[in-house]
Amino acid sequence: VINRRIRVAQEEIVRRQSQGLQVRPWQHRIQELEAVRREIAALATPEGLRGVPAEGSARRAQAG
Repeated sequence: VINRRIRVAQEEIVRRQSQGLQVRPWQHRIQELEAVRREIAALATPEGLRGVPAEGSARRAQAG
């Protein structure tokens, strides 16, 4: 869904540029969607692959 929304926003930028309209809000939207996509990918990645040692996360859980 996010990739589709990014693609739609990119198409809208091309359309607006061809008409001489403002594109900055759409560029900002793409940046937000890409940030959300990165957050989802980080959450979906097993902790061992994120570069965080398992014992480090256990210590953080105890401290928190």
